[in-house]
Formats: sequence, C-alpha cells, structure tokens
Amino acid sequence: RTIPFAWNLITAGYVEQTIPGVIISIIGLLLFGKLLEPLWGTKELSKFVFIVNFSTSMCVFVTAIAVYYVTQQESYLYTPLSGFYGVLSGLLVGIKQLMPEMELNLFVLKIKGKWIPSLIALISVVVSFFMKDLVSYLPVILFGIYMSWIYLRYFQKRLETGLKGDPSEEFSFSSFFPAILR
Repeated sequence: RTIPFAWNLITAGYVEQTIPGVIISIIGLLLFGKLLEPLWGTKELSKFVFIVNFSTSMCVFVTAIAVYYVTQQESYLYTPLSGFYGVLSGLLVGIKQLMPEMELNLFVLKIKGKWIPSLIALISVVVSFFMKDLVSYLPVILFGIYMSWIYLRYFQKRLETGLKGDPSEEFSFSSFFPAILR
C-alpha cells in the first residue's frame, strides 16, 4: 500500500507493530545512540537515522515488489514491513566502524564491536528459518546493515579529515566476514 502513500517509505521505520518491538527499539536507540552521539554529534546521528531508515525502506519496498513478481504471491505485497530494526542494525555498523576493538558483554559472551553486525545478520537468518513470524524482519535488518555501510563507507562526511566516507581496509565490505570467507 505504499504506492499511493509514498510517505510510508519515510515513516515505516518509526512504526513498530508490537509492544516488545517498541521496547527493543527504544532501548537499542538509547544504548547505541549513547555510544555514537558523542563521536558523531546530534545532527550527524539524526541524519544517519533518517538516511538509513529511508534507504532501508526503499530497498525493502523494491524487494517485496520483485519477490511478488517472481512468485505471484500477494502476501508479499500486503505483509506489513516496518520497524526500527534497520536503523538499530545500522547503528551497530557505526559501532563496528568507530569502536571495532571494544568488547561488549552479551550475557556470558564477550564480542568485539567489529563482529556484532555480522553476528546479528547470521542470527537473523538462522532464526528466520525456524520462526516464520520473524521472516518479515529479515530484509529490514539485512538492508539496514548494508545501507548503513554504504552511507558510512562512501557518503558520511568525516569531521577530522573533511573527506567523505571511510576508505580504510578495516571497514571494507569483506571485513564483515571471517577471514576464511573473505
């Protein structure tokens, strides 16, 4: 229903369909924003959230239409695809970029910041095979990771250098994968 209502591409990321989704989104934004805002500033963080949200929504929309045309199953057109998970996964990419060696304690595991987006992508794919209700979140999360990487890699203005993007080898797309898969 996005075609006559184009603003859905901007607002879909800010609409959660469940109470747990709202809680996860708020906590995630507070935690990840607390790490990134001092380094980026409020204006850049807001710009990042808007750009990642919009580009993720565009990609999810185009993918849903493409999958519909391939499968001819109308459920792909009418499944509500919304939520802040694309931006949250994008903020994790920001943490990967700025704090790759920072260790985060996740229950009993200590995981370096550089592996968190990849781990979230892997967990999302695996869980979507077993829990069909969560499949609709998968494109939002994966496109959120990819769109945020594109923005940070090629378009974000770096305050310290005045250049755009992060051309470092540590932030290349292949750095999202273990060395054996690169």
